[in-house]
Amino acid sequence: NPGPWRIPYHHQGLLHYCREFGIALEPFVQLNHNAWLHSSSAFDGKPVRYREFASDLNGYTGELLSKAIDQHKLDDVITHEEQQHVLATMRGWSGLSDKNTWEAGARSSLRRGYDKMPSAGVEGAPTYSNPLPRAEVMKSGLWRWMAFPEALDMQTTMFQPVGRMDQIGKGFASRVGDLITLGCAVTAIHQDEHMVKVAYKDCQNGNVLREVTAEYSVCTIPL
Repeated sequence: NPGPWRIPYHHQGLLHYCREFGIALEPFVQLNHNAWLHSSSAFDGKPVRYREFASDLNGYTGELLSKAIDQHKLDDVITHEEQQHVLATMRGWSGLSDKNTWEAGARSSLRRGYDKMPSAGVEGAPTYSNPLPRAEVMKSGLWRWMAFPEALDMQTTMFQPVGRMDQIGKGFASRVGDLITLGCAVTAIHQDEHMVKVAYKDCQNGNVLREVTAEYSVCTIPL
């Protein structure tokens, strides 16, 4: 897969060409809740599941905010009515217990996972998982990986071409192949007030140095 792999849902120009060229697209899994997160300086160097860490961070955040409200630390910031809305939001969003705490239990395990999954039969009762230590969660810095898929260009749904990314290049080549010169290594790009000059090495003809000029250049070389 040469070049950028993912296609965000709002890249309408590229999606337009995929439709025009009949390039089939499939979902790209951008966020995997079962993926591992790892830092050599956190959790004794052991990896943790994304769902575990994300749930614990949300849970502890909700618990701390709820404690601040219960201890009247925010009375001068939000009204009593809004405080009740915030508490209800934290219970639902963070998965807090009835005591507004993030602890091992049915609600937390429904988010972060079980030590033993619920199943059928006499031995089917689940074993709830214990949250990671709050101090470790907060200092680990792994929250950065939670923030990554929240950026606009990284939000789901992502796409990728069936058969890899070069299907897009092949789609263009099928339409304008006679205008494409292959085997050229660009060595320099110069621009002035009137034109753009591109110097390249013709790798198919003895590495001869050549130049082309134009009024405009669409440059796809990664920054």
